[in-house]
Amino acid sequence: RKIFLELPEPTLEDNLSDLDRFERELNKIHKPSVLYTGLRNLQSLASIMRAADFKITATLADRNSFAEVTRFEKGDTTGSNYGIAVDVGTTTVVADMIDLNAGKICGTAASYNPQIRFGEDVISRIVYTQENDDGLRNLNRSIVKEINNLIEILIKECGTPLHDLNYMVCAGNTTMIHILLGLQLSSIRREPYIPVAGRPPVIRASDIGIKIGRGGLLNSLPGVGAYVGTDITAAVLASGMARDKAVSLLIDVGTNGEIVLGNNDWLICCSASAGPAFEGAGTQCGMRATSGAIEKVRIFKDGKINLGIIGGKESEILVEKIKDAPNKIKARGICGSGYIELVSELFSAGLIDRTGRFRTDNNNSRLLEGEDQLEFLLMEKDRTAVGKDIVITESDIATLIRTKGSIFTAAEALVFHIGHSWPDVERVYISGGFGNYLDIQRSINIGLLPDLPIEKYRFIGNGSIMGAQMCLLSRAAFQEAVKIAEGMTYFDLSTDPWFMREYTASLFLPHTDLKKFPTVPVQKES
Repeated sequence: RKIFLELPEPTLEDNLSDLDRFERELNKIHKPSVLYTGLRNLQSLASIMRAADFKITATLADRNSFAEVTRFEKGDTTGSNYGIAVDVGTTTVVADMIDLNAGKICGTAASYNPQIRFGEDVISRIVYTQENDDGLRNLNRSIVKEINNLIEILIKECGTPLHDLNYMVCAGNTTMIHILLGLQLSSIRREPYIPVAGRPPVIRASDIGIKIGRGGLLNSLPGVGAYVGTDITAAVLASGMARDKAVSLLIDVGTNGEIVLGNNDWLICCSASAGPAFEGAGTQCGMRATSGAIEKVRIFKDGKINLGIIGGKESEILVEKIKDAPNKIKARGICGSGYIELVSELFSAGLIDRTGRFRTDNNNSRLLEGEDQLEFLLMEKDRTAVGKDIVITESDIATLIRTKGSIFTAAEALVFHIGHSWPDVERVYISGGFGNYLDIQRSINIGLLPDLPIEKYRFIGNGSIMGAQMCLLSRAAFQEAVKIAEGMTYFDLSTDPWFMREYTASLFLPHTDLKKFPTVPVQKES
């Protein structure tokens, strides 16, 4: 927060030092338990006070267990105070600029995490740091540079001066936060899987090269362990499930596929290596949910296809028949929600069997021989923005089936091991970058989500960035996040034989055991 003070000028009778004078007036308005002022600010305090006729603004920020004066300014600058909330995802990075006075989002920017070139998942990036002397430094520099790029975009979009960005809150899985802070990763991958810090201390953003206002601080939410990080703490906070008596399930559909089960009395969590397919990577025509992404698919009995193509903005969805698709909107690829709908539609139409292989007995004209495998054509190259056919291949479908199987089985493992059954789950919260665009019924049809009544499902969107926003705006929210992280029990799937057995059984559409999906219609196969 920023606090404007009109200090009485010193006299022979009132001869307190400049710092004591400031603290005396501050305590009349806001009395922090411990106040810290750095040397750099102290060196400029005398000149700022006198140049401003002792009318100054102090920026105060929470730093661990005390309040720090991060900056003194001339005059009243309290009207301009901004912060940045960042979701450091394995595949994507999202940043929101927030007006801390109004509590409103001024702008949002997102991009792919450039670390993908060093490895698609957290394990491959940890291995990269172990096999390359400059590995950690390369990963750290790439994410810091990308966050700075997003901040530049937001500054231009919102018209906010850089020096008015005073605080940053980050959420992400444990590996991503460690890389951002330049912390060693080796112990995360080896038993007993210990991170350097579950609750990293508040640091000065400039210490890691993040460019915000002078003296600006960076805070990371608390995490649970090596494979359930601050992003899940943030999502639980955003969902409100930790304040509810109802037994709820939170599923974060991302590269790591974290799951939380519980209520206001208990929370248990796990992590499943899902892969980046649902975030638009790892498939032949995959892309993020941005302009030109196919995000809705309908396949009709007569063979016709309707596609939903994201327009100029992510919120503008235009559904057009392929033959009538306007020239101004050309597809560039398929995003995560589009893949879920596509696999569901192919399965419902009898174009793929329960193993995910194409059925060649239906003579569909869109089923083509690719270079080395069968593929299904969604849009011809002359109608796309990328100059090539947009297709889904059998290997793409296999990747998506592995992903959905990992997420569903992880959720089922928690429910099973805690002694519950699916009817005991009263709410299911869906978190993730494309959560708001997920079709629940089609997700159930492919076996990604449990076969529960639709009304039990709730979308919270990107829970990681939402939780970061809450903690940026509220000390009470951050304290609740700490309580959530401290009270959550981690369940290790890697040593659970039940999970491994059931995961194999989940690699069918919707599942090997059709009794688990009683409402999903399954066509008879010849």
